[in-house]
Amino acid sequence: MHTEANDKHVSDSAVVVIPAHNEAAFIGGTLDSVRRYGPPHAQVIVVDNGSTDDTAEIAATRGAKVVRIHSKLFPAAARNIGAETASPRSNLLVFLDADVELTPKWQTEWLAQIESLRANPMQITGAAYDISKQPSWIERAWFAPIRARKSSYIPGGNIVTTRALFSSLNGFDAKLETGEDVDFCIRARRLGASVIPNDEFKAHHEGFPKDIRHFIKRERWHGIGDLTTFQHAVRSRIVWATAIFVALHAFGIAAGVYAATAGSSLLPAWLCAAGIVALCMAGARRAVGSDDLPFSVGAAAIMYVYLLGRSLSMWDALQRSLFPTHSP
Repeated sequence: MHTEANDKHVSDSAVVVIPAHNEAAFIGGTLDSVRRYGPPHAQVIVVDNGSTDDTAEIAATRGAKVVRIHSKLFPAAARNIGAETASPRSNLLVFLDADVELTPKWQTEWLAQIESLRANPMQITGAAYDISKQPSWIERAWFAPIRARKSSYIPGGNIVTTRALFSSLNGFDAKLETGEDVDFCIRARRLGASVIPNDEFKAHHEGFPKDIRHFIKRERWHGIGDLTTFQHAVRSRIVWATAIFVALHAFGIAAGVYAATAGSSLLPAWLCAAGIVALCMAGARRAVGSDDLPFSVGAAAIMYVYLLGRSLSMWDALQRSLFPTHSP
């Protein structure tokens, strides 16, 4: 028999939306964690975003509803499609990345926050990711200290919100390749909603890069978000630091070549090298906030790689501006 209690159960249940592009290595673990520690009775939707591996098949065997997109879109668009596909009677939305695994602590906090979400639908909560369960040295030296710092936004791979707020914002900005989570939180605040980071929503990010090559690849992609518009770029400290990084390399190499061919002093080249070291040390100090010298030196080395990845983002942005193509 249909009862008011049944209506309440449906309206308080959640939809978990997981965009995934070639995530066969991670999607099984993510879905297993959602089944164990996610919202009880949740509808789980995996948006297979143009994958060419077994992502969709693995998700289907784990009981998720799979929505297939044959041409890859930006993650923001994939998240929106998942939310639009979900049951309209479920008014709580959880957005996870396909390489994020929930923990028992996550589910405990979910159950504790149900009343708050029901009473105040104009809110976003969730947490920054913890490093993986078996972290690499890059995760321990770079991502763990950054994770410990307070943030004003919530990463898109561990967001909890309501359908009411999501609809009021018209979802994520599908035109943004990266940074859509920051934009989502900014627009929510402008609308008068609360953005409440809550570390109790603990989740491990199993997809953090384990080596230098993947770290560069990650930052090359993330850097696109800072270069979406000229106004955004000129306001970004990271863009300015990257521009200085590129300029110091260019001048240093030019000065070194000139010194070698003309027999002049190498001092200008050495000054540029010193400037690069100082820039990386200052950037690392700001990023990880450590006063420990050996740790800071290691973080500065990672900062160099980080700025290298961001420099490649600038190259990508320049190519796109000179040779524009249709965006997804």
